[in-house]
Amino acid sequence: HLPVDCDMAIVAVLDMPARDDDSALSVIARSSALPVVPVTGEATIERGRVYLAAPRHEPEILAGVIRTDRRAAGTYSIDRFFRALADAYQSRAIAVVLSGAGSDGASGLARVREQGGVTLAQSPLDADHGAMPRAAIAAGSVDFVLPAADIARRLLALGDSPGRWRSDPANVEARGQADDSQALADIMDVLRMRTRHDFSHYKPATLLRRIGRRLHLNGLPDLAAYRDHLREHAEETAPLLQDLLISVTSFFRNRAAMQSLERNVL
Repeated sequence: HLPVDCDMAIVAVLDMPARDDDSALSVIARSSALPVVPVTGEATIERGRVYLAAPRHEPEILAGVIRTDRRAAGTYSIDRFFRALADAYQSRAIAVVLSGAGSDGASGLARVREQGGVTLAQSPLDADHGAMPRAAIAAGSVDFVLPAADIARRLLALGDSPGRWRSDPANVEARGQADDSQALADIMDVLRMRTRHDFSHYKPATLLRRIGRRLHLNGLPDLAAYRDHLREHAEETAPLLQDLLISVTSFFRNRAAMQSLERNVL
């Protein structure tokens, strides 16, 4: 469902039995208008391509590069890939959980949202195996739940969103807050009235990054437009509050911190 002129790079991450995954490249290549690139070793990421890790290889992503290493049986983690994606691309990362068994991917999606990215899951009713998308949805880590065909359309809309630049921290810092100070103050007033949470002491850059994600998701061009949208759509208040109070889960993946907690506290 993605057109040949798609203005983004796609990394397809499959966790399949060894007897099946050798055929994945040909199956995806027949189905996709985009060229499919098998990755063995290292490849430079280019827009308009689908990258597929070689069978029994785990992909690792850095800014501009994808590389793979052969993995031992039972060691693969889509969560690990999503966390690397989030750290490399931050607000430009989009993570999608499709059909699959188990719960892998749910905590990785949380990291993508922490970094300002966007997360999607296939509707469990649309999936052959609904456990993975269902676990991601239950964890509260998903921005959009859609059938597979609609996910493609949403990806294209996110790529064309006029608010996309706003969620990039570099652009937030470059523009500064002079043009947006009144709109930002108005948004904080609406939140304070509706939720009794006062964010006036938060760093403006932090607020702009978090609100920028909401602009991106709603396809809005600037803070003034988002302020008006928030005033007219009370249902936007809860997700905005959730983004501003987003939990940071990296502490729980810090082995030294958890060992210290166990040894010195518990």
